[in-house]
Amino acid sequence: MPEAGFLNGLLHFGRFLRQRGLPVTPARMMDFSRAIPECDLSSYHDLFLAGRVILVDRRDDLPIYDEAFLDFWRPQTADGAPEAAPHALPHFEPRHVLRVLAQRRLVEE
Repeated sequence: MPEAGFLNGLLHFGRFLRQRGLPVTPARMMDFSRAIPECDLSSYHDLFLAGRVILVDRRDDLPIYDEAFLDFWRPQTADGAPEAAPHALPHFEPRHVLRVLAQRRLVEE
């Protein structure tokens, strides 16, 4: 099971997806959190695909999820601008996710 700070971030990610119009339920977020230990967390790709499979029901919602994933997990510069180019994510490391969540003031650094 992922650490508490990461789980907190996943909960906020679920809210973020709901704000974007995706019908993400708490049960689905729990399923997503259970899938995280099975993901290769050396890249965003597994995390992205696990969420896509578990959290999205309708084909029409895939572009919404894709954009929301990029918007939520992309790190920001000190002034709040995205660090990475649109549709590109940096190499993933578990500490990187905590940094993104800290930038969003969801966990302490």
